[in-house]
Amino acid sequence: MEAKKWMAIYTKPRNEKVINDKLVAQGIETYLPMHETIKKWSDRKKKVKTPLFTSYIFVHITELERLIVLKTYGVLNFVYWLGKPAIIPSKEIDNIRYFLKEAVNHDIIIENIAKGETAIISSGQFKGQEVVVLDLDKKEYFVILQSLGVRLRISKLDVEKIR
Repeated sequence: MEAKKWMAIYTKPRNEKVINDKLVAQGIETYLPMHETIKKWSDRKKKVKTPLFTSYIFVHITELERLIVLKTYGVLNFVYWLGKPAIIPSKEIDNIRYFLKEAVNHDIIIENIAKGETAIISSGQFKGQEVVVLDLDKKEYFVILQSLGVRLRISKLDVEKIR
């Protein structure tokens, strides 16, 4: 029996939930990390669950199931790394699950790190992971998690500069 591997797929924008449901209905094991945010309209505020990674879904599949995933309407492609579909270590998926479960109330801080610099996360479940600061402002920081090649929006994180 062929071993299953975690891979990331790129989806049509704002279709992550629908595509995730389609894949599950076809018997594909998926992981769509969601987090709660507060959406503001002119007349109200509401808590909504949104994907942590916009336009990405993780699938746990065999090589034979790749075609089923690719044929699913709304799936644009697999995420590639060095010319091959990127394989995500199970530990990375576990880290994301832990982060969403345990780190909800933790603040994230990036200090003395400028846009474009590479840093290492110095504490928490993502400890030791490399990130590159893409952008920053007073309330949020945008980084790319090197191991997954995805962009994250964070509000607090202990990191150390790579010198």
